Amino acid sequence: MRRASLAVAPLALLLLLSAISPPGSAGIGSGSKMMVESQTQMLLQQGGGYVNWEISGPVATDVRRNVDRGFGDGDGIVTHAEASSYTNEIDLLLENYIFYGSAHIIRSSLLNKDIATDTAGLIGPVNSTKAVEIHFTFSANLRNEGAAVNFGDQRIPSAAFRALKGEANQSFEGELSWRHTEIIVGMGSVSGTNADRGSFSRFRGPGFEVLWYSLGVQNQTSNDQARFDTFNVVQCPLELFVVVCVFGVFTLWFPRHFSRAKKMLKVRWLHLLMILLVVAEMALFFTGADGAVIWTVSPLLAVLSYVLSWGIYSAGWKGIAKSSVPVVPVRPVAPSPGPVSPLQRVTTAKQWAEHLPEIEGEPIPVAAASPANRAVSGPPSSPVAQAAAFSRRDLRCPRCKGTFPVDDPGTRPLAIKCTLCGAEGVLRK
Repeated sequence: MRRASLAVAPLALLLLLSAISPPGSAGIGSGSKMMVESQTQMLLQQGGGYVNWEISGPVATDVRRNVDRGFGDGDGIVTHAEASSYTNEIDLLLENYIFYGSAHIIRSSLLNKDIATDTAGLIGPVNSTKAVEIHFTFSANLRNEGAAVNFGDQRIPSAAFRALKGEANQSFEGELSWRHTEIIVGMGSVSGTNADRGSFSRFRGPGFEVLWYSLGVQNQTSNDQARFDTFNVVQCPLELFVVVCVFGVFTLWFPRHFSRAKKMLKVRWLHLLMILLVVAEMALFFTGADGAVIWTVSPLLAVLSYVLSWGIYSAGWKGIAKSSVPVVPVRPVAPSPGPVSPLQRVTTAKQWAEHLPEIEGEPIPVAAASPANRAVSGPPSSPVAQAAAFSRRDLRCPRCKGTFPVDDPGTRPLAIKCTLCGAEGVLRK
């Protein structure tokens, strides 16, 4: 009796360990690989996209065998009818799964409606080593309202297995490599990306956004979250582009404005710095930085440009900027000769030049300027003429262009000599 109990003990222990051990996985595809590429293209309120599956490795044979047995006669050959029944099941799963990213999927089908063209490696012998490729397209509308999106939801890539017959065949345990592209044209935006096992990257333009999501797992799930909004004042790509342009223009305009207004030479490093700041601002926009960052950085750069431009050109910080107006040397101002008599005037060079012997070539007789000739002219006949006879006048020499004083008694002709260069002449008027 004791020996019998000892023999039963190992068996009981084995049964106990079997009961408490975790159940085996019900999926298929261990050691195989599935590559999925999907894309959603939304233009304003409508759009569509596509899904491509490529199943390689030993599991491709399992898929063909399941299609042959579950949708056909199990003769070892997958026919067109059996393949069409299988893809119709995928179609139903995609249409039932109506939300992903920004899209509300309303219907799906094979890409070209031809099973032979839209699939590869599916039709033919079950035991073939070829990979199975399936190409689908779908139509969609934009989500009605904003929502938190789990981009790691694997119901789209796993649709190729969920369409198989038998619950044990509807899970994939192999390596999943999924790449998804989200293209949104309009006022919609994606923000607040939070990656778990996947990764996000984004490109933004004036009125559109492109989001790339990739996931690589093996028999694992991933909770990669992002926020989609049909319109968000802070995140809207079109509004963000306007903000970047407006504040970018002011950032570049302030240095030019102050340099011209204050007539200062351009400080090249300041203008180059503003250009680099605007380029950095545009880079933040195009690389998909969060909208709150754009709304904060853009005004700050414009304020920084204003402060630096005002300080350098208007306040003259450390003499960095130089004046663009050339310095004119100050010449000494000649003292005023005092009140000018009404009878005093300057003889022009033309008037005197007419009487210079060097120019006219006429000899001037000494007698012309003698006291006798002056006596012939007689005394001044009026008080005004008498005052003019003893007036002092300034003459301009036609040779040296200088001005010199002459005592004019009023008699004509009057011989004169420039006190500056020695030129001689005679006044006849």
